[in-house]
Amino acid sequence: MYRGTTPTFLIELPESVAVSSFDAAFLTFEQNGDTVLEKDLTAMTLDTENNTITVTLPQEETLAFAGDKVVRYQLRFRIGGSAFATQKWQVTVEQ
Repeated sequence: MYRGTTPTFLIELPESVAVSSFDAAFLTFEQNGDTVLEKDLTAMTLDTENNTITVTLPQEETLAFAGDKVVRYQLRFRIGGSAFATQKWQVTVEQ
């Protein structure tokens, strides 16, 4: 990912986790162990047919990341009274 661009993140979930059943969801981006950005369900596009989530970051938000460093991101969501989290993925931020 490059700072100042508008990347789209695509998250594919297993069939056992229907995106249509989410009560809440957060996609959190952290760098150097600190949360830099968090997107909630209203900022996500849910594709119930393909069971995917997409989130696009605007330029202003990618400029908040330090260049030449790794950003880790993770999806956390709630269905009913249960809370879940995915693995953490990572991407290097380029200048």
